[in-house]
Amino acid sequence: STETFTSDLHGVTFSYPSGWTARPATEPWTTSVPDFIQTTGDVVYDPAAGEGALWISAASQPIGDSAPDAWATETLKIDDGCTATQPITVDGAAGVIGADGCTRAAVTADGRGYFFWLYTGDDPSLATFDSAWFEEFLATVKLSSDSGSSKSTETFTSDLHGVTFSYPS
Repeated sequence: STETFTSDLHGVTFSYPSGWTARPATEPWTTSVPDFIQTTGDVVYDPAAGEGALWISAASQPIGDSAPDAWATETLKIDDGCTATQPITVDGAAGVIGADGCTRAAVTADGRGYFFWLYTGDDPSLATFDSAWFEEFLATVKLSSDSGSSKSTETFTSDLHGVTFSYPS
């Protein structure tokens, strides 16, 4: 990984392979898990592998009243995600990573949750990008020490209008 990406929206910096393309998020992450199609996650991807075939998504959001370990575990389960997990630390933040080849991780720090997902579509030709490679990627992640301080750190849900959004504290 020789390239570096910094997300002002999500408060993360990480390295990714040369030749990949970076696409910053344009909206805060509030629901579901950010994937290749959504605009709520920062995405780096390998265009040589084919559209949407090999990518990493990163995003963060306030965890609100959730306990940090519960937020991380529940976040990995969203959208048929990882049900089996093991502990991990990313840049000093505790959380969980998927077990049994599930390449998703979620950690929390200072009231924010951070989500990372390596997607390969189970393509055998992309076997190099496995759990060990994902952990090497996670070792490059730096969480902003002021994550969310000037960004959206609070969450509002309108039952009347059926929307959830983040706003500055």
